[in-house]
Amino acid sequence: MFNVDTNTYKNIVYNKKEISINLFDKLDSQILSISNNIIRNYLVKNVVYKFNNKIMEIQINQNNLVVSFHRISKQFDTKNKMFIRKGYENGNICYSMVVEDDFVCDYIFEIMKKTYDFLVNPPKSLSETLFDILNDKIISLSNSITYHYTNKGLVFKDKRNFAMISKTRYGIYLKLLNVNNDNHILKIITQKTYEPLCLSYKIKELSDIDIILPFIQESYKLNKINPTDLKNEYYKIYIQ
Repeated sequence: MFNVDTNTYKNIVYNKKEISINLFDKLDSQILSISNNIIRNYLVKNVVYKFNNKIMEIQINQNNLVVSFHRISKQFDTKNKMFIRKGYENGNICYSMVVEDDFVCDYIFEIMKKTYDFLVNPPKSLSETLFDILNDKIISLSNSITYHYTNKGLVFKDKRNFAMISKTRYGIYLKLLNVNNDNHILKIITQKTYEPLCLSYKIKELSDIDIILPFIQESYKLNKINPTDLKNEYYKIYIQ
């Protein structure tokens, strides 16, 4: 509960050879030097290092160490030394590396420093990048456009709502008014969840924005139509 070690250093290194003890001492000091936010716990058979969640384990053998990493650390393994832990393929701590000399210790230290930096300042995801670009492009259509957040996404409005975007695992989900869709690029929303935004498009990459932008512009123009006519057009799409 209070990040107190559940075992002792002496129990971990008991009956181990000097080479593995020295390797552990070096690597342990390197990892803890990265940040005071990294917490070390001695367990029965290994040593665990945590930052928010577990990020690394060290098992001390007679002549070497087996270091296991969080899956996000694999991207920093430029020398391709990590291997999959058998039986842990679906877990977070799923990659391992054998440590037999100081050179590998230094390499692991580099990996863990990059892992920590990644966790503290994660890069923008593709969804966030696409969301920001699309947001800027919609706002730039007119100075009169306003927007507000709902539990379903970011809604854009001029005279009335004409577009909504939300982040998903694959990218961005876009909803529009009933614009001309003769090429069937847009999909009909099966549930009337946010009338009258009845057409949708899934944006998965940057090139999709150029495809969908003309439809957004047309939806913006439709928002100036009398709301009664707009509602009637909305219901027609479900009768066809």
